Parts: sequence; structure tokens; C-alpha cells
Amino acid sequence: MARSGLRAVAQEVWVSGADQAGNGRAQRREKRRQRLYESPVRVVVVLASAIFVAEALVMLVFRSMPGVPWFIDLLADSSILLLLLTPIFRIYIYKPMKAQIEKRKAAEACLKEYQAGLESIIEDRTAKLVEALQGLERENAERMLTEEALQRSEERFRLLFEQTEDAIILFKPGTCRIIDVNSVAERLYGYSKQELFSLGAGCLMGSEDYAKFCEIIGQVRHGDTIRIDSVTHIRKGGEEIVASVRGKMVSIQNVDLVYCTMRNITQRIRLEEEARLIQAKLIHTNKMTSLGVLVASIAHEINNPNNYIMTNSELLAKVCRDIHPILQEYYDEYGDFNLGGIPFSEMKSVLPELNNGISDGARRIRDIINNLKDFAREEASCVSTKVDVNRVVSIAASLLNHQIKKHTKHFRLNLWGAVPAVLGSTQQLEQVVINLIMNSLQALPGEECSVEVSTLFAADKDEVVIRVTDEGGGIPADIANRILEPFFTTRLDSGGSGLGLAICHSIVREHRGTLGFESVPGRGTTFTVRLPAVH
Repeated sequence: MARSGLRAVAQEVWVSGADQAGNGRAQRREKRRQRLYESPVRVVVVLASAIFVAEALVMLVFRSMPGVPWFIDLLADSSILLLLLTPIFRIYIYKPMKAQIEKRKAAEACLKEYQAGLESIIEDRTAKLVEALQGLERENAERMLTEEALQRSEERFRLLFEQTEDAIILFKPGTCRIIDVNSVAERLYGYSKQELFSLGAGCLMGSEDYAKFCEIIGQVRHGDTIRIDSVTHIRKGGEEIVASVRGKMVSIQNVDLVYCTMRNITQRIRLEEEARLIQAKLIHTNKMTSLGVLVASIAHEINNPNNYIMTNSELLAKVCRDIHPILQEYYDEYGDFNLGGIPFSEMKSVLPELNNGISDGARRIRDIINNLKDFAREEASCVSTKVDVNRVVSIAASLLNHQIKKHTKHFRLNLWGAVPAVLGSTQQLEQVVINLIMNSLQALPGEECSVEVSTLFAADKDEVVIRVTDEGGGIPADIANRILEPFFTTRLDSGGSGLGLAICHSIVREHRGTLGFESVPGRGTTFTVRLPAVH
């Protein structure tokens, strides 16, 4: 079965090949015939062959008929030649040439029809091309107008970008990568544009602020706004400034950017702090005025009975001196007896001490009242009188005697023997020393820790120096640079206002002096006031 199937397939292939070979030979013969019909050589060959055959036949006929006249010979020759050539010309020349002419005419008609269609297509295509060209010209004109408008818009934007008063920085959305900055930003931060491109926004702020800023930039979307009222930035030289930041997402040439403006508000913050400090000082002055009235009234009410005590204590001292010989004589004659429940043998030595205690207490009350009156008294000029610094420190310590005993068992005054005077206000300098001592007392962790207040004269700088040293917990390094700021306090929960050191700093500065401090966390702090001496 397999062989018969293969034989049948082979037969079909051979028959198919034979048919294709026969068709090929027929097509080749037709092509040769066509070339022969259309070739000039064909006409020459046919004419020559026909004439040769005709002449050969005429010669054969006339050889068989000798003595024929020449004109008959000529007429017969011409007639036979015409009869033979006419069908040959018709078959081999006229018909092929007629068919060729008809083909040419048909081809020319097709060519003209195609040419007409081609011309129509060309005209249609030309019209479309013209219309497209006009559309391109319009689009080109519109694009040129758009580009000109865009260029003008970019010029206006660049003008605003460079001439605005605020620093402007463009960021890539989702990152803190700087795309562009204006000249104001370069001047504000001290970096060139290329430096900002290479260093990035991290050079403008601390690591924590930078992380928060990148988080904000990464979350901003169209319609969102960035608002940072106050943040600390760092200039190239390390100087810190306070800046406010505003920003939003914008599209420039179909490119989304985060547009941020930075405004230096350091001076404004400083002025606001000074205004708050001035307001606090006004409030404090008003309180001190009220305190002065109150102290004067209290002093009057206390001084009257205290004067009675002082006067009567002096009288009692004289009475005791006068009655002592009589009581001693009675004791010698009758023996011991009681006075106020105490035997006379003990009372005779205790009674003078009791009387001296009453006198000393009354005098101390008088001194405290006088110091309060001096502290609360409003002075005509804050820096117009000579002030004894040692006396200022002594009065401040006496006013704080109760607080000192409450907070420490080791309070020391170390006063320079004869310091020069300083020009200023006794009341205000007392306020400075009181605030510094109170801060030191409140910083102590226990009663065994000490506070020392000392004065000295720095001859090399011609300054009078007041030092208040404590063994408290010290000032942490991260808040040391803010300790003199108004309203900054670490004792807000215990009633601290944050104004004490700020007012001290302001008062010392008004006295043309300086207030500084040195602190070691865990070991203590020393505040130093330096005032120019007056000779």
C-alpha cells in the first residue's frame, strides 16, 4: 500500500510537471511569434521570400512557353507577382500591423484614461497638499505666536523670579533636589547656584529640620500649600537665621515643580522679642510701682509697732540693769527664787540675752523694711548715680534671707574689700542680683549644695565683676543658647515666666555691661556680671 501510494504521488507530480512544461513551450512559441510580427526583419524576410517564389514560378511558366512577347511576359510576371504577394501581405503584414495598430490605439486610450485619472488624482492630491500646507502654515504661525507668548511669559517669570524680595527655590516633586534658585537665595544663604545644586537643601538646615522638610515636600500635591511660619536655617558661614517658608506645586512648561519662597524673619523675630521684653518690663515696672506704694504703706504700719518694740526693749534693758542688784541681794539673803518660771540663778544670765534678742530682731525688722523701701522706690534715672556693688549684693542677700535658709545650708558672700563704684541704678542692679541668686537657689537639688556670691575688681579691664556660683544641675547644652531669650523657661510647671534672665540681660546691657554664664551639666553654673567701673 505504501509503494502504490508513493507511485501515485510520483505520477501526479510527473503529470503536473509535464503540463507545466507544455504550457511553458506554448508561451515561448507565442512570444517568438509576437516578436517576429513586430520585428522589421520579418517584413524584409516575407517580401524577399514572396518575390523569390513569384519570380521562380514565372520563370518556370515562361520556360515552358518559349517565343512569348516581352510585354506579355512583363504583364504575366506582374500579375503573378501581384496575385502571390497580395494574400501574403494581407496575412503576414496587414493583419499583424492592423492588430498592432489597434493594440496601440487601445493602449493609447487606456493611457489617456489613466492619464486623466492620474491628473484628477494629482489635482486632488495637490489640493490636499495645498490645504495641508496652509494648515501647517497656520499651525506654524500659531506655534510661533504661542512660543513668543511663552517666551514673554518666561521672561516675565524670570524677571519676577530674580527681582522678588524673597528667596525662591524650585524643587523636584517628591524629593528635595534643587532645580533652580534665584539670586536672592544666593545672597541670603551665601552659596552660589552651583554649590546649592551640588550640596542640596541639606546644607541650609539641621538634620531634623531637613528630614521634616523633605517629608513635607514629598507629600505636596496640586492644590496643596506649604506653610512653615518659623524654622531655623543655616547660612554658609554657620550663622543661624530664622526663616518662614511658603510653597505650592506649580507647572512650568508642562513640568511640575515645587515652588518655595523663603523669607528672612530674624530681624522681625528679634524686634517682636524686644517688644515683648519691653512690654514685660513695663508690666514689671507697673508692678514695682504698685509694690512701692504697698511697701511704703506696710513699712509705715510695721515701723510704728516696731519702734515701740525698739524703744521698750531699750527701756527694759535699763530696768534690768537697775533691778539686777536688788534681785541679786534678795538671792544672796533668801536663796534662789523663780522669775517667769525660771530660777533666778539661770535667769540672771539669760535675761540680757533675751533683751538683746528683742532689740536685734527689732533692728533687723527695721533694716528689712528700709531695704524693701529702697528696692521698690522709683528712681529718676536708671544710670545716673554711683552705686556700691558690695552694698547692692548685701541688700539682695538680706532680702532673700528666708529663701536662702529654705534652699541651702551653705550660702557664702565673698565681697572684695573696696571695689570701685559703678554708674547705674541701685534698684535695677539689686533686681539683677536677686534674680541670679533665686535662679541659683532654685537650681539646687538639695540643702547640702552651696551657692556663693562674690565681687571683685578686674583691673586689667577696669570692670567690677559680680559672680553667682551654684552647685546645681547645670544648663543642658541644647538649651544654653536660648537661656537668655524672653519667655524661655524650664520651670513652666512651677510658675516660671521666662523673664528673669531676659530682664537681667536687658538691665546689664543698659548699664553698658555684659551678662554671661558658664555651665557644666551635673556640676553647676556660674553667672558673671561685668560692669564698667567709675573712678
